[in-house]
Amino acid sequence: MEDKKIAVGFLETHFYFYDKSHSMNAYVKNKCDSALLNIISEASKELGVEKSLTVEVLPPTEGSLVEWIEFFCSPGGAVTTIGAGAALVTCLIDIIARVKTTPPPLPPQDPLDIENKNLDIQKKKLEIELLKRELLDTEKENGKFDDKTQIESVREKIEDSKDIIYDVLINNLKIRKNLSIFYENLITYQKVESVGCTTYDNKLNVMLAEKVVKRENFVDFIINLNEFEEIDEDAKIIIYSPNLVKGRHKWRGLYIKLDKIIDFSMKDSDFKRDVESGTITFKNGSTIRAVLTTKIKMDMTGAESSRTYAVEKVLRYTHDKGYMDTTQGREYKANKKDVEAQISFPFDDKN
Repeated sequence: MEDKKIAVGFLETHFYFYDKSHSMNAYVKNKCDSALLNIISEASKELGVEKSLTVEVLPPTEGSLVEWIEFFCSPGGAVTTIGAGAALVTCLIDIIARVKTTPPPLPPQDPLDIENKNLDIQKKKLEIELLKRELLDTEKENGKFDDKTQIESVREKIEDSKDIIYDVLINNLKIRKNLSIFYENLITYQKVESVGCTTYDNKLNVMLAEKVVKRENFVDFIINLNEFEEIDEDAKIIIYSPNLVKGRHKWRGLYIKLDKIIDFSMKDSDFKRDVESGTITFKNGSTIRAVLTTKIKMDMTGAESSRTYAVEKVLRYTHDKGYMDTTQGREYKANKKDVEAQISFPFDDKN
């Protein structure tokens, strides 16, 4: 028998039309719905609730075109509190309707800027984990969230952390791309005057009042981004097919993080030279720990179309019964420590 789902909140979307009608082009609506669901899916992954989250669509209500999405968490998951689910629901309104005078910046290109940005995002993700633990502790102390005092306490905790959650999510390029697709479809559909979003808790109490994005602000969410990179700074790869001869041939190995065999370029010229010359004894089954970049291309719908992999630096490799650090690996770690020393990690700026 299926466990009873726990309702955690609602997201209401309201499409306002110039002609005050209640209908919308089905193709445009379908594309907007697809982009919105992709945003929800990616946001739930970032917040660690993707395995326990269920999303259901409710019947439309009165208005130009008003739709409700209800969120549930399954019992027994890592984060099944109503509060944690409410945090996800609340952050969605910020993603969809937070209008800025300028769009969020595109990913930095300078290596130091990239490193600083990555460390800042990691810090904020740790703060989100602390929030989730606080909400879990609140549930354990008070039981179910079934009175106004408890709901207000959760709302305050989420309000204090929503900017942190927003910064983490808006820097997810899949979210950014689908947000852009959502508004691109509305720009070309002249009937839409504005879009409004409201979030509610599981008792239909308003968590965040309606935020409305007017047509003239749709363009603020558009980005021209069809390709981006992800970086794994400690990728473990079991080598199946090393390139032992000179040339630009691909290497092949098992990428442990994805449990997937990948073909990749070896861009670490020092390591490649040592393998080709025999200075480093390398064979099938040897393992490397490396900085791996993954270049991801997206199609016009925001779906992933292709991936290419490249090892930028080999940090360590298997040698006899253990790992051997490479010279470039030691230099990389030293540079990383220098960057980390430039950034403070206070979890509470008030202290």
